[in-house]
Amino acid sequence: MGYYSGTKKITEMTDREYAIFKKRREAYYIRRKFLLSVAATILMIFVLSLAIKGFVSNASNADKEQKCKYFKTIMLEYGKTLDDIAEEYYDPAYFTSAESVKKEIMEVNHINEYSAIPGGYIIYVPYYSDIH
Repeated sequence: MGYYSGTKKITEMTDREYAIFKKRREAYYIRRKFLLSVAATILMIFVLSLAIKGFVSNASNADKEQKCKYFKTIMLEYGKTLDDIAEEYYDPAYFTSAESVKKEIMEVNHINEYSAIPGGYIIYVPYYSDIH
């Protein structure tokens, strides 16, 4: 007897071998069908989630004007305080309060509460404007 490769022609199988072969083949096709349906379902969920995300993000951006945050340099005039500048550049659509503008000015310019800022000092001030 030679090496048995595990494959036999159907005509050479006994009735018992043929019944086992049929059950295994049927189980193989059932598994294959199940895996293909799972893969198709996952693919459809992924495509639908991308489509929904695209519709939602486009709809939300259509209502708002597109504004971008910029910084401009200004020279601090004598007698003018950071509170005055914060009030001037405060925009309620983008900042919670003038105090938050002041905190951002201090953060960007590395100024603390106790710093004495002389007149003529150049500072960066945040503002929002249309996208360029």
